[in-house]
Amino acid sequence: MSSSRYSRFIMVVLVGVLWIMLGVLTALRFETGKTMSQYELTRLSNQGDKTARELLMRMMRLPELESLRAIVVTIISTLLVTSSVFAFGIAWGIVIGALLLIMAPLWIRVPFVRKIADTFCDWVRPYALKVTDWSSPLLKALRSRDIATEKLRVYSQDELLDVIHRSPGVLSQAELKRLNASLAFDERHVSDIMTPKSQIVTADVHDTLGPLVMSELHKSGHSRYPVIEGDIDHIVGVLYLKELIDLKSEHQTVRAAMDPKVYYIRQDQDLEHALHGFLRSHHHLFVVINEYRETVGLLALEDVIEALIGSKIIDEFDQFDDLRAVAERNPRRNNHSSTSHDI
Repeated sequence: MSSSRYSRFIMVVLVGVLWIMLGVLTALRFETGKTMSQYELTRLSNQGDKTARELLMRMMRLPELESLRAIVVTIISTLLVTSSVFAFGIAWGIVIGALLLIMAPLWIRVPFVRKIADTFCDWVRPYALKVTDWSSPLLKALRSRDIATEKLRVYSQDELLDVIHRSPGVLSQAELKRLNASLAFDERHVSDIMTPKSQIVTADVHDTLGPLVMSELHKSGHSRYPVIEGDIDHIVGVLYLKELIDLKSEHQTVRAAMDPKVYYIRQDQDLEHALHGFLRSHHHLFVVINEYRETVGLLALEDVIEALIGSKIIDEFDQFDDLRAVAERNPRRNNHSSTSHDI
């Protein structure tokens, strides 16, 4: 065999070897295979977990390792095309080299090659990490994105909830329920949670708080009663059941026992506005009205807190849980009172 043919044979073999190496490097991945976030690995590492510390180090060095792999792939690709030119001539060498480069990623589909790549990755990683120690500035400059510190971004509440639901065990059912409620809080309105008009139990301002009236109030199961004068669209005060426990006179009128302060809130107001209204007024019950100032329901502080935390609050004076069945509207006259306030 002449020296020229021998040299060409060597170059052809070299092309084949380089192509196989390129395929293995293409299949090579330095990912940690982590099941925990960078935050969790950092927390465990600070607690002395050696495995977490190693995984965290590998995660933090992943961008440099990927940059190093890309550099080696580029070098081998250049050598592959150059060797093809020496082996097959300029024209055919460029064509064959280009085809081999295009076909190199196909090695990833071969299970045997992937197994070799995984074994090679475990063997070469310690040496690759040493290389990144002294070449880190160069590798950082060459990388296209920061893989290790890439932030998880969500762009809506629904997307955030989906991420949380796909992370089982992070939150308990109670915590998940509270989170759902708090995220939906800003989107809900007074009309969504108010006690509707048909469920309202009232006391008449002219009634006397005798045994019969007191018995009816206790049977209703509520702790607060709007006091009306004529009809429900004329609410002139609020009667608190707990204030009547020590009632000494059986002839005291509702007007004398009630709190004359009445606070109104529109049914289309959001719950955040309602919560701020409760905090400002130090009042626990609002009368809900529509745009014509007709009574459409009642809103209690407990209703807003329940919507915020996603759990039911049982008042020690309340006996019934659900007072919010949908009611038919029955508009009458407008709410007006000298001691009323709009929220």
